[in-house]
Amino acid sequence: MLFLAFSMGPDRYLIDVHQIEEVLPRLDVKVLPGAPTGVVGLVSYNGIPIPLIDVTLLALGRPSERLLSTRIVVTRYHAHDGEQRLLGLIAERVT
Repeated sequence: MLFLAFSMGPDRYLIDVHQIEEVLPRLDVKVLPGAPTGVVGLVSYNGIPIPLIDVTLLALGRPSERLLSTRIVVTRYHAHDGEQRLLGLIAERVT
């Protein structure tokens, strides 16, 4: 198996690459006023607006640092209706 690794604080996490659509640099974000903690906003991915979650903000209470290795990981997940959806994750030290 092949994994994408990222960090939150001192801990490392892995995502199976089969769940990843693409890894992108930081993009312009449309902020969503009143969104829950961790939900940064929406980004356009191939013309489709997808939600963007900052995993470090969600888990540690601080936004991801703006590092060269901070990326948006576009992932696929199965929604309750059985369809695949896209979700953007901001993560630090992506490799």
